[in-house]
Amino acid sequence: MKTYLLRLSADQSETKGNWRTLPETPNATGNEGETTQLHAEVESVPVFAAGHQLSGALTGARRCIGSQQLQPDGTFAYVPCRTARIITKGKQCFPCSRADESRLIHHTPREKASPALIKYLDVPHFLYVAGFADGTWKVGTSRLARGENRWVEQGAVVAIRVAQYEDGWQVRAAEDATSTNLDFTQAVRSSRKAKSFLPQTSLSELVLAACEKATEVKNFLQGQAPDEEMDLFAPLALGKQSSPETNPELAGVTPEPLNQDSAGAKLFAETLKNQAAKTNGRATANQGTEWDWIIENQLGWANPAAQPWLDKPLTALPKGTLNYPQTWQIEAVFGPTAILRSLDDEHGEGQVVDLGALISQEWELNLPASH
Repeated sequence: MKTYLLRLSADQSETKGNWRTLPETPNATGNEGETTQLHAEVESVPVFAAGHQLSGALTGARRCIGSQQLQPDGTFAYVPCRTARIITKGKQCFPCSRADESRLIHHTPREKASPALIKYLDVPHFLYVAGFADGTWKVGTSRLARGENRWVEQGAVVAIRVAQYEDGWQVRAAEDATSTNLDFTQAVRSSRKAKSFLPQTSLSELVLAACEKATEVKNFLQGQAPDEEMDLFAPLALGKQSSPETNPELAGVTPEPLNQDSAGAKLFAETLKNQAAKTNGRATANQGTEWDWIIENQLGWANPAAQPWLDKPLTALPKGTLNYPQTWQIEAVFGPTAILRSLDDEHGEGQVVDLGALISQEWELNLPASH
């Protein structure tokens, strides 16, 4: 039976995974003394996506997932590990980890950047706030041209564009300042994203909270912060290294609106509108027009794939379950989280799976004869 690796990607408004075939060649020993398979050609097989089935099991082996490498035109290309090296920890072998250039994005100043990296970063970017099902919030950045794809691949439930910048260096300065001074992280583990779907919640709660969080970040970047006594906004006094007062460029400009035909933008707007109708025209009783900048500029987004699962009772797939051959219905995939339902159990219900923990895991799949 052939073995495979799963690789996830964002495709417009949904997350999909492609299976990559590992070669059937004699084993050899790599530079690190670990078992490898040579000539790791890849082959696409049926996608891992909502509405499809998954039949098979994990083998227990871990394989290097390859690397992301910059191209001369300023784009990134996925490069599979040449030897499909077996690894004992992490998701990459040492050569692929060293060759992976995606790590350069956040830590390379302009004066030390290669021409390809400058091409990648020297385009409009936006700063955003994203929320997950349990109310975990992060601040992040994305190239403007990527649209909603960044949120889709991260598995965010709600997100709002906060500010727009001329290039990747400016937006990262704003991101660092925000996470340093406010209660926002820059990264959320895939395991936490998966667990966030276990407690039930509602999309309306998350949309309202997203508006509050995005407004907090916007006011901070403009040199203001909440005054607890007056419940108004007073000038912010911060250290020189990260204060918007010492770096006016942190404020950015109003972001470009989301695509009007976006299902996620429509879902966000409709949810906020419905909530406002319940409170006599205001999103909440005390917000007034404070969120008009989000509504009028069409900056909010909600994940259509995740929305149906927020108020459903879900359980986590027990550890080790995928080590045994079964057939699963893929109910939903949002970023590194999937909802699977066992077809071997007539009473099976949706269970939450952390795909991030499975990305480097080797699978044996039962595929149609044509594959």
